[in-house]
Amino acid sequence: MFSLGGKVALVTGSSRGLGWAIARSLGAAGAHVILNGRDALTLQPRLDQLHAAGMKGEIAAFDVTDHAACAAAIGGAAERHHRFDILVANAGINQRGAITEMLVEDFRRVLETNLVGVWALAKEAAKVMIPRRSGRIIMTGSMAANIARPTLSAYIASKGAVHSLTKERAVFSLDHFLD
Repeated sequence: MFSLGGKVALVTGSSRGLGWAIARSLGAAGAHVILNGRDALTLQPRLDQLHAAGMKGEIAAFDVTDHAACAAAIGGAAERHHRFDILVANAGINQRGAITEMLVEDFRRVLETNLVGVWALAKEAAKVMIPRRSGRIIMTGSMAANIARPTLSAYIASKGAVHSLTKERAVFSLDHFLD
């Protein structure tokens, strides 16, 4: 196993599922893991589990669609720990329904969480990482972006855009870290 000792990582959507598995893995590798979700009460048992396993972590409860909260979480982590090393932009939602029945408000809500929130987090993480010339931004996409299903139009669109945003971030990073 590789070591992430001394690294600080924020994992959005880490109260359950894939986000929780990623948070545990980063913690097991030695990272100080900042657990994120909208509800601190849901995150507390997860933090207790990390601590019980001898891992380091804390809670940052905020909604990824709140861009000021994204900036405060990343900036605050960098200030408290004198570094910010890893962003796992994993939080996501889905709204199932036929495109003919889906409300535009529901479509926008999925895009705000799954795409715009990821963009806002990546933007804030890059502000901290670029001056240090170090850091990792990991964005969770989905196979659904490439394998369409009839009732997932918003989810598919958002995750396809995340795939493209990830490619853009990689090229951006090359320009800023390898000059």
